Amino acid sequence: MVKRWSAVTKRREVSPEAIRAWQTGDWLGVYKTLQIRPWWPHPLDIREGDTPPDDDTGWAEAFPEMLELRRHMIELAGEPPVNESTD
Repeated sequence: MVKRWSAVTKRREVSPEAIRAWQTGDWLGVYKTLQIRPWWPHPLDIREGDTPPDDDTGWAEAFPEMLELRRHMIELAGEPPVNESTD
């Protein structure tokens, strides 16, 4: 089943490939399957309670939706494995 999410004004699909990438912590796989832009925060790298910088960058602008995507992915596929290089 394909689930939909929105990010920065677009609707996107969460494919089975995206779910597998999420569950294995495949950073590049999540990036590609969910069409995350290079200037957006990656949902595997941000955590609940993180706050974006107070500036007008694309990263800061996309932060709330990427956090929403992280919550959606956890709801669909569970917590991703911990990446020790980012913690």
